[in-house]
Amino acid sequence: MLSAMMDNGIQLVLTRQMTKSALSRLREEHRFHCPQCEGRMWLKLGDVRIPHFAHQAGTECREEFAEGESEAHLKGKQLLYEMFGNLGLPTGMETRIKAIRQRPDLLVEKEGHAHAIEFQCSPISGSAVNERTKGYRSLDIGVHWIPLTPENWGRPGPPVRLHTVPAFLRMFFRDGGAAGQYIMTFDPLTAHFYYFIHPMHASGNQFIGKMIALPYTQQHFPFAVPSPPDEAEFGRYLTIYAKKRKAFLDRRVQLSRKGIQDPLLRACYENGVMIGRLSPYIGVPTLHSGRYSDHAAEWQAMYVFLLASHGTAGRWRDGGMIAKFLRKYPAQLGDGRPALEAYARFLERSGIGSLEDLKGREAMTDQSVRLLWNDFLASQSEY
Repeated sequence: MLSAMMDNGIQLVLTRQMTKSALSRLREEHRFHCPQCEGRMWLKLGDVRIPHFAHQAGTECREEFAEGESEAHLKGKQLLYEMFGNLGLPTGMETRIKAIRQRPDLLVEKEGHAHAIEFQCSPISGSAVNERTKGYRSLDIGVHWIPLTPENWGRPGPPVRLHTVPAFLRMFFRDGGAAGQYIMTFDPLTAHFYYFIHPMHASGNQFIGKMIALPYTQQHFPFAVPSPPDEAEFGRYLTIYAKKRKAFLDRRVQLSRKGIQDPLLRACYENGVMIGRLSPYIGVPTLHSGRYSDHAAEWQAMYVFLLASHGTAGRWRDGGMIAKFLRKYPAQLGDGRPALEAYARFLERSGIGSLEDLKGREAMTDQSVRLLWNDFLASQSEY
């Protein structure tokens, strides 16, 4: 913990500006108690970790709030506390809310309304996030989850790039309205907020998005919301997506241990299609494609080939065929029907009337790219 009550009734919050010598004098002159349980606390001034308070082992308060924070968590709380203070906002450190038995990292007051700030440095279950969020909202307290920035997100690179976004982080996608979806993280090492904005699912846990770094001294509250993407940026998304698609198809040929028994390779063979020459209209980022963890080239190809095998190619929006496909190839992340329907609409609006149409097109038309752009904008409300 970074806060404690001194025996003179004054709360002491450990900030970055306090020197170790000054804290050492305070430790000699005062006894410290927990603001919540009133139990004895000890001021730790080691040479490795940030100065902090600790309960005596085995106390109820220590067990209730899982003491033992990482260095990143302690430093992050200090920086965020400093940031809100510089914004002129009344801010409490580790304030216990007795009615719901919760203790947010920070409790910030803005225009008479309380906001709980949770700086999350370790994986946490979705149920735990939902339960704690529900608790705050039951008291009309706003809640803001800020995950720790993944290690490689702050590395130099082009703004639009491919990143792995594990399921833990995907829980913290924010809705920016017209600005789209984004994850806002905080890195106490660099004292920057890192925004990963406008995600496009590539495959598995990999997403293409734009990375923006904002120094904590330039942050405000409510937190800054990124601007919406433009079509020029979308072109860079498609360039990265195309490279990822080609790498997926190349690996499928080179590394598949099943050979011709591989479902995708076999389907391509039976339909007279070389996997390396798969139509650019197969494996595209349509609306809801993130419902499948597989690369879109896999499930979209299998859908096209299924319809071709039943003589229904061109009737892309056939409800019976969509249902038949979903029974055999269910989505991994929820209901796959919206993904199939969106892909069917894309083929239909692109003027693809048969499997032969697909084989005969080596590049997408501007109209089709525009359809993907529209789907990309719509997909920003999905995560």
